[in-house]
Amino acid sequence: EGVARTAQETTQEKILALLKAKPTITRKELTAQIGISPDGVNLAKIKSARNIRHVGPAKGRYWEVLK
Repeated sequence: EGVARTAQETTQEKILALLKAKPTITRKELTAQIGISPDGVNLAKIKSARNIRHVGPAKGRYWEVLK
């Protein structure tokens, strides 16, 4: 459990770093850059745990990292 949790946290940290660097990044781009399956990118979980939010209209949205 400890190893899986550490790997998950590392993936979340990578996702956060990519969201900060490119707020308009897509899930597909995230998976390509991190090298995981689309199922591995759980933005809803990160959103609630790390205080990120999606800003803007349906098209042209971007991610804002609040913490």
